[in-house]
Amino acid sequence: MWGYYLASYFDFVGLTYIKASLERIILFLYPTIVILLNRIFLKQAISKIQAIAIGLTYVGIIIAFSDEVNVSGTDAYFGGFFILLSAITYASYLVGSGWLIPKFGVIKFTAYAMLVSCFCVFIHYGFIGKMDLFGFAWEVYLLGFLIAVFATVIPSFLVSLSIKMISSSNFAIVAGIGPISTIILASIFLNESLTLLQFFGALIVIGGIVFMSIKSRKKD
Repeated sequence: MWGYYLASYFDFVGLTYIKASLERIILFLYPTIVILLNRIFLKQAISKIQAIAIGLTYVGIIIAFSDEVNVSGTDAYFGGFFILLSAITYASYLVGSGWLIPKFGVIKFTAYAMLVSCFCVFIHYGFIGKMDLFGFAWEVYLLGFLIAVFATVIPSFLVSLSIKMISSSNFAIVAGIGPISTIILASIFLNESLTLLQFFGALIVIGGIVFMSIKSRKKD
């Protein structure tokens, strides 16, 4: 529920206020949040390299986000807040999955997580939903099916499998392609664009995360 349902819900709410490219930049803070959560709850020390990288990524976020405020106004604050909540909930999921996946296995763990999240969606809809589930155009159901299968189910199993095979630190390095690919795809399909200042902030965030992950890998 925490990692799939809440993280996804906060993410979609945030996307109603800010563009997808900036959303991905903010969401990419989750590796730094994982380190902070491990420090708070698991008492794992934060190295100087990690502290510098964390500071660097948040400087990048401030640069990119401050320029978005000038463009979108107060909506950027609402969107950024919900995306940050999504990053926090997703990071907490990764912290827990690190020791749950070896116990349950990749398939069983991911299936349980998604079933619980699906159940939460129905409960949520039961309380606030008043729409006709069968009253949409066929394109809506087609896109929903494609998103569910190719953008949710398959990636979820691949993420769990990759964490098991290469560890969460190495996964963070590979995930560095996420914000870049989102910026490119958002530009192609959504006609979105980043300002030069936002792009500079994005590079700082991505560089900080990748640098921290590479150093952690060498240390291991």
